Amino acid sequence: MTVPGEPATDWDRFFSGRTIPADEVRSLVRDLSEKRRHEDVIACLEAAVRAGQIQPWMYEVLALSMQIVGRPPADVERVLLSSQDVVAQDVDSLLFLGSHLVRLGRDEQAVAVYRQASRLQPTRYEPYELALQPSARTQKPDLLAWSAAGLARYDWSSRRDERLKTTQLLVTAMVGRLAAMGDPLNATRLEQTFRQALARDVAVRLEWSGHGDLDLEIHEPGGTVCSVDEPHTLGGGVFLHDGFGPRPENCFEHYVCPLAFPGEYRVVIRHAYGEIVGNRARLVITRDAGTPQERKTQFQIRLGPEPSEVRFALPGGRREQPGEAGGRETSDRAQRGSAAMVSRQLHAAARVQSQTSAGGVTPAVGGGAVGYQPVIQFLTDGITLTATATVSADRRYVRINARPVFSAVTDLFTFSFVQ
Repeated sequence: MTVPGEPATDWDRFFSGRTIPADEVRSLVRDLSEKRRHEDVIACLEAAVRAGQIQPWMYEVLALSMQIVGRPPADVERVLLSSQDVVAQDVDSLLFLGSHLVRLGRDEQAVAVYRQASRLQPTRYEPYELALQPSARTQKPDLLAWSAAGLARYDWSSRRDERLKTTQLLVTAMVGRLAAMGDPLNATRLEQTFRQALARDVAVRLEWSGHGDLDLEIHEPGGTVCSVDEPHTLGGGVFLHDGFGPRPENCFEHYVCPLAFPGEYRVVIRHAYGEIVGNRARLVITRDAGTPQERKTQFQIRLGPEPSEVRFALPGGRREQPGEAGGRETSDRAQRGSAAMVSRQLHAAARVQSQTSAGGVTPAVGGGAVGYQPVIQFLTDGITLTATATVSADRRYVRINARPVFSAVTDLFTFSFVQ
């Protein structure tokens, strides 16, 4: 392919009146980058955009090339923000865009992009985590309050304690700075916002000893059930840990609901398998955790063949409407939960049928019956890894996006259709 000269008008003539194949444009830009003709890369991509021959990768390469030649940061920022019109409006793309803006020193604009990402998935903690340092650098208490409160409310990962220590230091520093500047109102507001985000309406922890496993289910007032199969609910519940023996440090299950519906909660405990020391477990229910009104109630649970149940009331729940379920949980987790629910229903139907056959009683319509329409699909067993790589225009950096999926076929049931 013949490469035009440096003037932008030559590149406009190059793209006018015809459509250049995407692979040829990509190859041309790569050759220009290898020859360090970054001004030509900029002129070529700008002409392609003007001609309407836009590809999502062009904005990233254009921004990097403009950075290399020393274009004004405002121009680079404008290119990155323009990519939102072409790049898919998903959380990952917005987080990547925000990181570019942070490298350009555009902290306030980056926080705005992170806030846009959080509106798409409010329960995902990464937007708040990435926005924490930029929002602190802006010296704006409202931005820091948003990121700090979001991180405290939605980050339930293994690094939660570490991140909260960093967040606490940033909030304390901002509060001290505001107080020194004679702004006690914003200082108090920031401190209260962060403290309220740390509060949890209810937390439930089940502990035991032995080689066995216990399963915990929390039935929330809105009708939702939080468990290992459904770790995030519309009622705000989060299932944090699914433990099993024999290691003592792993023999616990933990549920938390930062913003909970008021009403009655039902805790169901099932003995899944194995030996439990003394056939007993300890259940700890904490209301208003992290506040001066925190109160704990302990129960000694005696395990038996039937599930144990504990009910408690939460009159002071702060949730008024359902939130977003799912978080970042993978689809195979949701599929396993659905399969478990169908399995339980089929087993319940079988029990009803056997009881009625033995006793000669015909149940009413709908009494324990299940209607199930099979869906034929392929099942994968093992680990599937999908990876994509993006090379920067100067060929110095490679961004790899890896998406592993862990799946396992646990049970197979065979049956035949009766005509």
